[in-house]
Amino acid sequence: MPLESFEYPVDEESQGRHVTAFYGENRNYWEGEGLALENIAGQYEVEAVRSMIRDINTDEADDRRLAVELLVKEALPMTAEYLEAMYIPASIADADFVRRFKNDVNISVYTYRANKMKPAIEYQGLLEHLLAEFHVDLGVM
Repeated sequence: MPLESFEYPVDEESQGRHVTAFYGENRNYWEGEGLALENIAGQYEVEAVRSMIRDINTDEADDRRLAVELLVKEALPMTAEYLEAMYIPASIADADFVRRFKNDVNISVYTYRANKMKPAIEYQGLLEHLLAEFHVDLGVM
């Protein structure tokens, strides 16, 4: 299957249509509960995405199946139009580059405590929890 077979039209609603088509709603997407799609025989790209989403084999499955990965031809500006918030380790919250970015972009910056001796993967559950709460507060989940 050529990569182009998986392209969505370029507009601001595309990723929302993906979530609706394969998950039904944002909460299902967040929780990895893909829909049981029927009657898609012959639509190989749809079948491939459905199979990837529904694969619960945690030993061999690719974790990227849990995300909508957008590849874009142009750089996305790091502005408030594209960002809702930023979560960073508390240890860098006072860094000059963070302060400048926060002031230039005008978004909320949230911090979490991180231990330099722990690998980043140990913070995944914490960050998922914080982001879920953030999206519930926004009313999108």
